Amino acid sequence: MNFNKQKFFRLNKLNLAFLVLAPITSFAQFGPGVDPAALEAVLEEHRSMTTPRNSEGHPDLSGHWAAPSVGGGGGFFGSGVLSENENGEINIFPEFINNTFVNAQDVANVDRRRENKSLRPVYKPEHQVQADVYFENSDLNDPGYGCGLPGVPRIGMPTEIVQTDDTVYLLYENLVNRFRVIPLDGREHNLASEPVPNGDAIAYWEGDTLIIDVINISDDTWVDRDGSIHSEEMHVIERLTREGDVLTYALIVEDPYFSEPFMPQPMSRILSEKGTHVGVEWPCFEISLDNMVNGTKH
Repeated sequence: MNFNKQKFFRLNKLNLAFLVLAPITSFAQFGPGVDPAALEAVLEEHRSMTTPRNSEGHPDLSGHWAAPSVGGGGGFFGSGVLSENENGEINIFPEFINNTFVNAQDVANVDRRRENKSLRPVYKPEHQVQADVYFENSDLNDPGYGCGLPGVPRIGMPTEIVQTDDTVYLLYENLVNRFRVIPLDGREHNLASEPVPNGDAIAYWEGDTLIIDVINISDDTWVDRDGSIHSEEMHVIERLTREGDVLTYALIVEDPYFSEPFMPQPMSRILSEKGTHVGVEWPCFEISLDNMVNGTKH
């Protein structure tokens, strides 16, 4: 990832905060500055590439996967603020971007998340009141603050994948630098395992799609940044499909608290050119102290 280090750290902690704490809530992959037709054209071009396969005939998902640069946007905040091209190169925030600006944009985005119910799980009546309270007060008790574990499914789409015949390694390049090691050897779930943030996960192939089946996810994590609660009976299915040089990540989340399965909008990324990306170990800063103190929803 190529960036100006001095300029990057001058932005004072806000750098990748949104990516750390909110990959699922804003699952739509780009902001309002992106032309959907232009994005689809870029993706279609990369889908036309040959899909590499391993010795067993399955697609090889290995590589670094980045959001395509389509011009005129690419970042959550709109045109020219944050974009990452197929080489993993990031356009750093302009000088006028600061914590005040980011918080203002986040607050403005709350109404969209509040009104668009498709962005969050739909709860059964007996759990809806609690879910609403957590939504409105999520900044007072977000388990992702203090560099906490986001857990599955909130952790979102992996940045990089290493695939072998019997294991898939998922790497997440953000301020918490997490990774997951998923067996791909035909084993069953360990039903005796204790609930943990990333749960008990196994992987298997369904045609050309890698399925990651996750259970035993601790209930002190959230489904997203908006306080979407869940039980320890939550069941998550992650679907990773490679077409050419495009990787698409889709989710199905089921829980006894929900009145229907939660299926966020899928996300697609394109393969970075080999030799152009080196993983960065980001320092972990708590950037949300003001929100933790005053409870401002953002």
